Amino acid sequence: MMAFVAFASFAQSVPGCSTYTSHAVINLNGASNQTISGDSINAAGGAYGIQLTNCHDIHITKCKIWNATLGFGGAIAIQSGCYNIYVDTCYIYNSNRGVLVNNISSTSNIRINYNYFKDIQEPGRATGGGCSVQFVQVTGTGLTCDSNQSYHTTPNSGIGDQFSIYKSNGTSTSYIKVYYNTCLNGSTDASGLVGTVLGDVGGSYQDAEYNIYINAGSVGCQVQGGSHIIMSNNIIFGYKNTSASTGIAYGNYSGTLSTDITMANNKISFTRANGTVLNKWYDTSTYVDPTATPKVPISAPTGWSTNTSDTVVDPTVTPLGMYILSLDKGHCDK
Repeated sequence: MMAFVAFASFAQSVPGCSTYTSHAVINLNGASNQTISGDSINAAGGAYGIQLTNCHDIHITKCKIWNATLGFGGAIAIQSGCYNIYVDTCYIYNSNRGVLVNNISSTSNIRINYNYFKDIQEPGRATGGGCSVQFVQVTGTGLTCDSNQSYHTTPNSGIGDQFSIYKSNGTSTSYIKVYYNTCLNGSTDASGLVGTVLGDVGGSYQDAEYNIYINAGSVGCQVQGGSHIIMSNNIIFGYKNTSASTGIAYGNYSGTLSTDITMANNKISFTRANGTVLNKWYDTSTYVDPTATPKVPISAPTGWSTNTSDTVVDPTVTPLGMYILSLDKGHCDK
């Protein structure tokens, strides 16, 4: 039943084609109470299409942004001092990153919802790009990545972790939420890039649920450390990607303590590059706290036994899957 609830939500999230007006790259510092709407922005190989620093109460909606291909930037970059920022219903493509939320030590209400990302990739990944949405060293409340779609024309090595929460922290009453997103096609890089990663280099209070991953990378979704992490109720399908490893995975690679990890009720069908099936795996060669003595290997996350193989996630045989495979139709570059 979960799959069809998710299907209805994703169907509502598909952004339509707006009437755009050509606009130069936007760089705001100290701005507030503004709406950026309906702009078509060619970043022309630069680092950003829209950059916000020390801004608050900004709404970016129904914009088209592309060609942000320089360095560590993003088609939309939300940086230090920002809060109350809402990005929705934007069409972002051919950029190193889609939306980057970066280096905000204390913030609130940054929401990245209902956007469509196409071919977000960084050839060579020199700056670790290829993320459709990435939170990097962000701490606060009301942080969401909800109902976005990450589509790639073909799997390739330039795609990164498509929805990435890196060294970031929510709170016990306001987890960073990665909900109701879809990924279609991902990285072929052997280094292990995934659809969604939580707990990357630690962090806390992060929650990824009700997402759908179709051939999203080496792993569908993964927890790499952190504490108070939830990765549950997702749908994961993978089939013989050249780097395909496992559907869901947990290991503590953060270099610090990792506790209270829940990975439950995920539905998985994942065939590795060699044709064998491996739906779930956790790395017992990693430790709960690698700095402690004696070192204690991690154990299975809470709810691990409830993660099950399920053909409902096979995109060739289900209405849900067929819908996901058609995500590139009807958008503004057609």
